[in-house]
Amino acid sequence: MVTKMESEGKDHPITAPMKWIWQGRKITNVREEKKTTEGMFQLDPSKKPRLSDIQITFAADDEKIKGEKYKFKGQVIKGIYSLEGDYLELALGSSGGERLEKFSSEGKGKRILYLKRSK
Repeated sequence: MVTKMESEGKDHPITAPMKWIWQGRKITNVREEKKTTEGMFQLDPSKKPRLSDIQITFAADDEKIKGEKYKFKGQVIKGIYSLEGDYLELALGSSGGERLEKFSSEGKGKRILYLKRSK
């Protein structure tokens, strides 16, 4: 469950419950009980900071977007993460953009998600 989110250097209000569900290498984002995005992820815990890549395989909003270059499906979101017990901090850049080097949401398209494992 997403407990807090920052976007472009500011707290971003969570207006509806948001879950990220991991199953094997598949990740699904669910908001208000509806699947909004889905992708395949790859982690590299041997790096400092730890690396994550998510390739989007489904994005519900793509149906509304005109022009293939603006769609999310097929895009790769590069990030870094920290996992401590039941808490995950995930810092992500924009789709197709550069990987963040530190846990900061300062800058265009950058965000940090704070998640707590549901039991």
